[in-house]
Amino acid sequence: MLVFPVGLFLLIEVNLTDASSAAALDQAIVYELDGNPVASMVVKVFSASETGSEGTSGSNYYKIQAIDLKKGTLIFDKKMKGSYSTYHDPKILGSLKDNLFIFHDGRILVIDKFSGKTVHSINSVGDSDEVSLLPEPEMCKFDNTTKSIVFKANNGLVYSLNMQDLGISEKKSIDIDKYFTKEKNTFTTKYLGKGMSIIKASEKGMFNIFLTDSDINNLKEGLEVSSSVENTERRYLYNGSLDNVMGLKKLTQEVFLLGGFLFNQVSNDKYFYDNIGIDPQNKNFKNYVNLSGRGESKALEPFKTEGSNLSLIVHKKSLDSGANTLLTAINLQEGKSTWSIDTGASEIHECYNIDKDHIMLFCQDGYNTMGQNFSTNFILYVSLKDGTCTGFDVKYSRSFKF
Repeated sequence: MLVFPVGLFLLIEVNLTDASSAAALDQAIVYELDGNPVASMVVKVFSASETGSEGTSGSNYYKIQAIDLKKGTLIFDKKMKGSYSTYHDPKILGSLKDNLFIFHDGRILVIDKFSGKTVHSINSVGDSDEVSLLPEPEMCKFDNTTKSIVFKANNGLVYSLNMQDLGISEKKSIDIDKYFTKEKNTFTTKYLGKGMSIIKASEKGMFNIFLTDSDINNLKEGLEVSSSVENTERRYLYNGSLDNVMGLKKLTQEVFLLGGFLFNQVSNDKYFYDNIGIDPQNKNFKNYVNLSGRGESKALEPFKTEGSNLSLIVHKKSLDSGANTLLTAINLQEGKSTWSIDTGASEIHECYNIDKDHIMLFCQDGYNTMGQNFSTNFILYVSLKDGTCTGFDVKYSRSFKF
């Protein structure tokens, strides 16, 4: 009889765990359970079964997790029905009452949002499999007005799924291409760590702008400012207009490396400089364009929480590649920062407004990317009062606080 030491099996298990990976897709549904906020999200998993000199083998699948954000604990963790796809990830459609609705593998999954159990799986219209849903997630969307899910079937017609009784009916008189066009453009990764380098201020014609000492000198001399997103000179926060350089006011002496205002929505077809009312003939119009290009130029508005006077600034801990992203809360009226934290993230992909005192961030730590250049490895539940955080590590399903 061969006897293997227990430590060997523990070593193999640890090695396989390290070789495995898990990353949340950048979508979540937030709701309440026993008075606490809960976030449900889909997680992409690679489970290693063997690793050696020739590489690592294993299996891929999706699962759905629900996390108590306040406690940082799992409510449920369930493997999803359906096949893994390298082309189409699952898509969270919406929720109603006790159910989540997720499109996956050519079907609409109805999932109990308190247990994670799949209670219905819809892949066809009626009892016949001849009329089925198209496999593309962008051909299936949530209609908040009618509380229904609208999808295109393989017969070319569009149908509506009633989220209350799960009844399906044909949706007539609809411009299919126009209806689903916006949906086709929503599957873009957002790099919130870039921030917005310029935003509108509360005063008409005024802006809050991140500028460098070189920018100020160039503006005084009537020269064009740099447009490079890689501009690494130390940035300061100013209030004013580029048309009145001498009137630009430095709001704080703090330095914000690669700094910008946090945002959470990106336009498909507009740029910030199209939305600020500056005449293209204005002598500084190109400078407004260049400055907006240092951040996310298609972000039109900064992230704001209702009832709060705080603005959130994302900036880097250092200029090193993959440096951590810092998050600073500042009162722009007073020009004072109230707190600043090191998120531990090299990049932030999503920001959710939970309530007037909390936000949720989808973060990438820079080390576990599942072979991609973006991957959400952990989430942060951030207090806007003092910056305290409860986090959840997606791979190891464990919480942490700082």
